[in-house]
Amino acid sequence: QNEAIFCALFAEVSEAKALMEQIALVCSGRPFYRSALENIRRYVNNDLKRLDKPPSVLCALKPRDDPLESILYLTSVGVPSAVYETVRSLRQRRGDRLGAVQR
Repeated sequence: QNEAIFCALFAEVSEAKALMEQIALVCSGRPFYRSALENIRRYVNNDLKRLDKPPSVLCALKPRDDPLESILYLTSVGVPSAVYETVRSLRQRRGDRLGAVQR
């Protein structure tokens, strides 16, 4: 089980890093750049680092404005779809991590 958790966490962190790089490359110079970076920070601090709480609690305490959803909204117009695909993949990795921890 520990190996599955580690692999899921590694995959999610790798995907979050890819999203960070894409935001830095694609969105720099745009008015919402700081907001997108702040949403990534919120995701890392409020979700990815929360290994102290069970997955059921994390899902139940979902924030009103999901940071990943906010990134999708900010980048929905005029930004390449690679950001969308990365957010989608990051959500899948998040589900994998929560599933691995739940077992």
